[in-house]
Amino acid sequence: MREEGYGSASILLSFLLGGVVGAGLALLLAPQSGTETRRKIKELTDEVKEKTNEYISQTKEKMSGAMDEGKGYYEEKKSLIKSAIEAGKEHTKKRRINTQRDKMHELSIAQNIIEIISEQCIKNGYNRIESVNLRIGRASGIMSDALLFAFDAIKADSIARGAVLKYRGSAGVRTLQWLQR
Repeated sequence: MREEGYGSASILLSFLLGGVVGAGLALLLAPQSGTETRRKIKELTDEVKEKTNEYISQTKEKMSGAMDEGKGYYEEKKSLIKSAIEAGKEHTKKRRINTQRDKMHELSIAQNIIEIISEQCIKNGYNRIESVNLRIGRASGIMSDALLFAFDAIKADSIARGAVLKYRGSAGVRTLQWLQR
């Protein structure tokens, strides 16, 4: 079983109540003059007032310490949360930059494809490209949707303006083929 102890507040309160009861009994039972009794009551009242003020002062100090400790804890946790938010923002920013760079990667690939095939067609006497067939390995890191989008965006100003881009990835047994929409 758990043993319960007494806190300093309950001990002090018991002491004060015991003092008041004891003083009251002493005054009632002791044969003294009215002046002497009033003086003792005043002394007892002053003593109780002084001890009560002491208790209040100690309680204020403890509460102030607890408040300061709570504020420190709050500030520490606030700082941790703020750091986590900043780290999240930085991660999001880096991810956004990487995503934009990845899209630029497909754009430059599409530009190079059009440039190379246009050169070869013109060199060989062709003036129009109808389709472009690509086979790209799975480890290339190319995003097919981004490549198709980039190809569509830049083909309009070339001899490949009517071309269809056919992309075939090599993913082992599950070979996928994307056709331009």
